[in-house]
Amino acid sequence: MKNVLLIFLMSFLFFSCSESIKEKKMTQSNIQKIKDSKELTQKEKELFATYLIRTNLKNAFSGDKDFLIDSTITIGEAIKKQKEWVIEDSIKTANEQKAAEEAFQKKQLQIQKLKNIVTVNIVRKSFSEADYSKYNVITISINNNSDSTIIGVKGTLKISDMFGDAISNLEVKYDKILKPKERAFNTGYYDYNQFMDRDTKLKFTELEKMKVVWEPEMIIFNDGSKLVLGDE
Repeated sequence: MKNVLLIFLMSFLFFSCSESIKEKKMTQSNIQKIKDSKELTQKEKELFATYLIRTNLKNAFSGDKDFLIDSTITIGEAIKKQKEWVIEDSIKTANEQKAAEEAFQKKQLQIQKLKNIVTVNIVRKSFSEADYSKYNVITISINNNSDSTIIGVKGTLKISDMFGDAISNLEVKYDKILKPKERAFNTGYYDYNQFMDRDTKLKFTELEKMKVVWEPEMIIFNDGSKLVLGDE
């Protein structure tokens, strides 16, 4: 009888000592043992910690009892779940990046298509004061490069200095008739505020030292049809 009891106790102790921490359930006491565990690699500890954070168990290592632990799974299963999540998230991120790049390329092609039809540029820049108002005065050229009559053009002139630092974005709206291959000029008055960096840069930067990029948004033709950036 004593021998049987001794064997039972030895078996119990062997089982207790040999049980892997990965096989232990996710209880608060077991979680506390992970930090000092020599069985888990640093990477596995990081995966487990990230799993807890991701599943809103941010207080798991603080000893706070006011949080829920999914004790139905083991520490090893939690690590495995996190590994799988990392892989899935990497694939998702890669797909999102690819979609964003494709969307960007598509937009650039659309912009170039509209640019081929209408080009806009700054031909003169000056400054005007009238009574209590001050203006940056910008004269632009608008070229209809197509074989169709245009009755409306909308877009933005993105202006930067010679180093590529942004100065200002000027909205362009032109609603006069532009016959095929015709070139027109339009002068706009933009309110000047001496305390606004973009206004002072626009005033004092020489036109020759500006980089101007035309980004069309909409072109309307006299037959009622139109091309709109983002519609295709």
